[in-house]
Amino acid sequence: MLNSYQAGMQWDASFDLGLRQQVGDRSVWMFNHRIEPSPNQDPSYRLAQFDLLNEIILYYQFDLVVSVGEQALNIALALQDEGILQAPIVAAGADLSAYMGPRERRITGIHEQLAIRENLLLIRQLIPDLEAVHLLIDDQPGSEHIRKAFIQLADQLAIPYTLWQEQDYEEVKAKTSLLSANEAILLGVLQQAPTGKTQLTEQRVQSLSMVSRAPMYSLWEYAVGNGAVGGFVTQPKPLGEAIGNMVLKVLLGTDVRDVAINARGPQTYLFDSTQLNRWKVSRANLATGSEYLNQQAYQSWSQRYQTSLMMTGLSLFAGLLLFALWRAYGRARANLLQQKKQLSSVFSQTEQACALLDENGHVLLINQALMDLLGDRAGFIIGNSLLDSHIWEHQSALKQQLREGIAKSLSGDAVHFQAEFDQGKHSILYDFAMSPQLDHSNRVEQVVLEMRNLALIQQQHRQLKQSETHYRLLFEQSPALLMLVNRLGVIVCCNKVAAKHLGYPRKQLELSQLRSLYGEAEQQTTLLEYLDTVGKHKVTRQIAYRNSKNQQLWFKESFVRMAEEDVFMLVCEDVTATRSLAEELDFHANFDLLTGIYNRGFFERRLELLLGSSQDNQLHALLFIDLAQFKVINDTFGHGSGDQALKQVAGVLEQLLPRSAIVARLGSDEFAILLEACSQQDSLDFANRVIDRLNDSHYVRDERMFSFGCSIGLTLFQQQQGSAQELIAQADNACFTAKSLGRNRVYLYQMDDQMLLERQGQMEWVTRIQQALREERFLLYAQAIVPVTANDDDYLHYEVLLRMIDEAGRIVPPGAFLPAAENYNLADQIDKVVIAKSLQWLAENPGHLTRLNMCSMNLSGQSLGSAEFVEWLLNTLENSALPMNKLCFETTETVAIANLDIATEFFNKVRQLGCKIALDDFGSGLSSFGYLKNLPIDYLKIDGIFIRDLENDHMDAAIVKSINQMAHVMGKKTIAEFVENDGINQILSEIGVDYAQGYHFGKPVPIEMLVLN
Repeated sequence: MLNSYQAGMQWDASFDLGLRQQVGDRSVWMFNHRIEPSPNQDPSYRLAQFDLLNEIILYYQFDLVVSVGEQALNIALALQDEGILQAPIVAAGADLSAYMGPRERRITGIHEQLAIRENLLLIRQLIPDLEAVHLLIDDQPGSEHIRKAFIQLADQLAIPYTLWQEQDYEEVKAKTSLLSANEAILLGVLQQAPTGKTQLTEQRVQSLSMVSRAPMYSLWEYAVGNGAVGGFVTQPKPLGEAIGNMVLKVLLGTDVRDVAINARGPQTYLFDSTQLNRWKVSRANLATGSEYLNQQAYQSWSQRYQTSLMMTGLSLFAGLLLFALWRAYGRARANLLQQKKQLSSVFSQTEQACALLDENGHVLLINQALMDLLGDRAGFIIGNSLLDSHIWEHQSALKQQLREGIAKSLSGDAVHFQAEFDQGKHSILYDFAMSPQLDHSNRVEQVVLEMRNLALIQQQHRQLKQSETHYRLLFEQSPALLMLVNRLGVIVCCNKVAAKHLGYPRKQLELSQLRSLYGEAEQQTTLLEYLDTVGKHKVTRQIAYRNSKNQQLWFKESFVRMAEEDVFMLVCEDVTATRSLAEELDFHANFDLLTGIYNRGFFERRLELLLGSSQDNQLHALLFIDLAQFKVINDTFGHGSGDQALKQVAGVLEQLLPRSAIVARLGSDEFAILLEACSQQDSLDFANRVIDRLNDSHYVRDERMFSFGCSIGLTLFQQQQGSAQELIAQADNACFTAKSLGRNRVYLYQMDDQMLLERQGQMEWVTRIQQALREERFLLYAQAIVPVTANDDDYLHYEVLLRMIDEAGRIVPPGAFLPAAENYNLADQIDKVVIAKSLQWLAENPGHLTRLNMCSMNLSGQSLGSAEFVEWLLNTLENSALPMNKLCFETTETVAIANLDIATEFFNKVRQLGCKIALDDFGSGLSSFGYLKNLPIDYLKIDGIFIRDLENDHMDAAIVKSINQMAHVMGKKTIAEFVENDGINQILSEIGVDYAQGYHFGKPVPIEMLVLN
């Protein structure tokens, strides 16, 4: 049972008793969860409650959920929508009008229909001379429905009314004390709902009833018996019994959708005998079958004097005739006395100090507030001058001002002034008003003196000034650039940070045009149109400014319109460094840092784009170039000379390129050239020219000269023919053959030589893989992923790896069989084996699962692109009882960006279930931070090529630092691969990388050993 109903503990206990009486003897186990209201509508509090219920429901797997209250119903429905809650819902205390009649959703219950009409009719019946009904409600969402229904029904029944909403409890008490017996108060607020800042508990209802001069009625049962006369209400125990009957039907096999939703719960007329006696309400006027509380305290007048009435009935009948004649006279007199009493009550109870003076200025009457002000000797002032009081002894100026004011008011003028009144330790500002009261001859008969305490207004004024000072200080000291801009784009004011950051004097910035600071002409001309689109919600963009030195600065500019003003708050955050870093990393993603030509990632993307082109099938050529003398230069003169040689070779190749060709550095001494729309003979001629030119180019050092020999592998292709990786592999194989035949030559790749031999070997692996899949000869291994800096021995995070057992029982590493599996569409089947076995193993080891922080599993590009596999994976995860937030799926950067749209959609679906996403081998493939910005991932695994030599290569350290910094800016965690010693780990710690993986922390081990460890 999820209970968010705010009727108090006694109501909850009665409802629970009724429910348990119906289902308690049927061996039904009940779990009661109370949902407390969110403090200050805090979204994090609601999310925490939702996550807690998520865990409870997944753990217990309930057969049925009873929801009590609107918030409980909304949470239960949300859990149904998320697929977390599979059980049906039986609801009470909530609006179920949307589910009346045939329905698809598995829900039934009792619709909460407050009896507003019945209670209004009851009030009108019991108060014949009804003057008004005052509805007391709070500002909670459910009260809006009560307010609208009350107004509609009151208008229909022609009943005068007022609404008491969002008012403080003490203010409500003051109002009730001024009502008459011909008015009524209708309580529309629940016990735990706030009135102002105070909850309307049973004790406060009693206190309200004690001071009220009008009877109170209630829409809720809890107030009856605690001060309310009564009402047509729903009692919790019968409601619990009715819900219990519905629960039994569903648990005994009836489809919840076949159980009709009751339009109204069990309701009855409930009255407090004590209050009936207080307000002289006869039971003869009440409905038959009404229920009564506090019966012992009530004995009607007729019951007490039943015998005497029977004996004197005839005498009284005769007396009534005489009474009717006397009543006509007495009614008019009573009305005058009542009005005088009400006026006297208002005069006495008002919080303002008041006095009534006669035509001579002597005091006729003072109220309680003035008596408190005058002190113990207040009684002696009656009949004397107010100025005779001792309180004016040390306030001669105020006393003289009062004397002049009274004299002026006695002459017929109204007087009004403010003055400080000394009250011992401090002075308080009072507002003095003297109003002359004229008789029928327009002569001053009396003077009303009022003294109003302005201390609260003074305090509010001080608080307002203090608040203004705080906001001004916040505005000035904020580290962000803050400006106020009017609808014409003029800077009304700015803080010191803005002036200092832009390099202008503050006075020069203020009252200048904002667009004059923009660095682009288009933004300058469209500023006013942009401001027209800004509403009360924040609008953000990135835009270039120019400072006083004409330097370009990039800002994250956020506008929000100030309430009910044509002024905008502008908040600027300097993102110049972030953009520069992004541009730098984007350069790293496309260009080789050493030579300045394209890198492997850009080359592969350009190749894939050409393969996917829809143009007519033209012949293109790919040249794979391997230098012959590079290792000699490197070993002889060191890496610095080797770098110079590579730059020289890159310059030679760029000079040879035709207009449509590109050159890239693929690796250490490997280059590639892409020739578009080129015949076989032209490609061979160009390759031979490259060989000749490199042979004629020399690297000279210390009077020693080296020529650049090379071997070139050439492959020809057309659109839609293979992938970039396959073409590079073909050219690489051809280059290897060229080197084996003696170097300084070109070898053309042919499908019928080396490729056939390689394919034959892979086909043998395909057969062995298929047999291993049938015989389930695969083992799970795992390698630890640890925090770089945190010394937390309990952190458990690993990547699941795979090994195959061959026909002889030997362990086969993945590098032997995975390439064949990927080339021949078996990778998705292997991925299924890894995921299924991993989930099963985790479910069978709950102790290990409790300790586990994250389990990562790999997905191939084939799996990612298979709709069937994705559907299988999502169904498997949805049907699993494992906590999804402990599962992570890895895929390589190349695979993700090559299938960007598919990958993005898949990542979003898996993350909605709670799983995490890691992007593997980042930095070596299609690195583009433009893509990364939009990919919904959680972890970024930095490729090992940047990690292995981190201690010796400062360029690798710079790249790792850039990748880590950008990942953190984007809110993603980083993992470094191939960490082989503590020195590398120390560097990673200094850079700020989050996690590390490699032999330094442990080699892959069978996953079962994780339990032993």
